[in-house]
Amino acid sequence: MTSFKILTMSLAISVFLIVLVGLIWGLLWKRFKSKNAADGNLNPAYVTWFSGLFVAGLIVLSDVMKAVQEASDNLLKLDADGLKMNTAKTILVIEAVALCWFIVLYLVVESVFRLLFRKVDEHVQMQEEMVSYFLFKGFFVVGVVYSFSVVLQTVLRLFIPSVDLPFFH
Repeated sequence: MTSFKILTMSLAISVFLIVLVGLIWGLLWKRFKSKNAADGNLNPAYVTWFSGLFVAGLIVLSDVMKAVQEASDNLLKLDADGLKMNTAKTILVIEAVALCWFIVLYLVVESVFRLLFRKVDEHVQMQEEMVSYFLFKGFFVVGVVYSFSVVLQTVLRLFIPSVDLPFFH
């Protein structure tokens, strides 16, 4: 029963993180005001860029879920005293680190694109429905996040409590 409660709590915190990431994405994309095309449908360039960021976010979220599962399992083995609070703290720290990691990688990609394409205005690219620019940018974001996912897993392991196993001879 305790493991079910821990699983439910980690799922609820993960849903909270997804909502928080959605709000941050909304703030990041607020600069693209004209998301709708002339016929009322979504702009294909916007959908392409959103899809790239969404896939990159899913890569980070998969690493987070692996770390949360391992942390919950270790905390169940350690002690039952203060289990819920320790689990909540650990999960929130892991998810906060992953969210900061995603934002830092997003800012790195933005700065690389500013260096490579100095005269490109993204508002103009979005209004003219330049899907190829945002497709390239989306693939670049996914590639950077996927490349650094091993580093993220290592960083997240620092926040997972360890279980000491006694070895007998």
